Amino acid sequence: MARPATADHLRSKKKRATKVIEVVLDPDAAQAVRDAEWKVDEAEARLRLSPDDENAQAAVWAAKEELGGLRAQAATDDAVVTLRFRAIGHVAYDELVRAHPPVADQIVEAKAAGGDLNYNAYTFPPAVVAASLEEPKMTLAEVAELWESPDWNLAELSALFSAAVEVNSRRVTLDLGKDSSGTAPTAPKSDGAPTVASPTASS
Repeated sequence: MARPATADHLRSKKKRATKVIEVVLDPDAAQAVRDAEWKVDEAEARLRLSPDDENAQAAVWAAKEELGGLRAQAATDDAVVTLRFRAIGHVAYDELVRAHPPVADQIVEAKAAGGDLNYNAYTFPPAVVAASLEEPKMTLAEVAELWESPDWNLAELSALFSAAVEVNSRRVTLDLGKDSSGTAPTAPKSDGAPTVASPTASS
């Protein structure tokens, strides 16, 4: 049974929520790894059909060797990097939402699509990413460059935006067992928390 919390305990022990995501910088290297994984699966499937077949055994070994080499090379070349986001606190987050209100055209477009929008779809996504990104730390101008870069597609930018919104609006829970009071995650708590929509680069 968890001990009763005190105000001092809540103030001193509470840590801000974090979220870690991976971003592929080299799609070709990632595809090579995925292809090699498929070869391993295929070779292992054949081996299961003929477990005593020496050729099938050798094929599995060779496929795994190739996969290991490609994974090592991808790591060496930084084909995939890890980004860490940390919550900025609900006050700062709500202020950031209010600092980037939607323009009239965006509100009309959102309503026509049957939704709602409480942030500027052009300026808020890079702003919240810059404010929440802890590793690597980037300025707003640097994040804005990603939004303007032809090297980043919509899905990749959406992943950054979603991570920044989630880390600032989710409730983290932990089930410590049958005697704990852990509960399932709840909906976003911040009144200013926006619904994540696809980020749109400004023109």
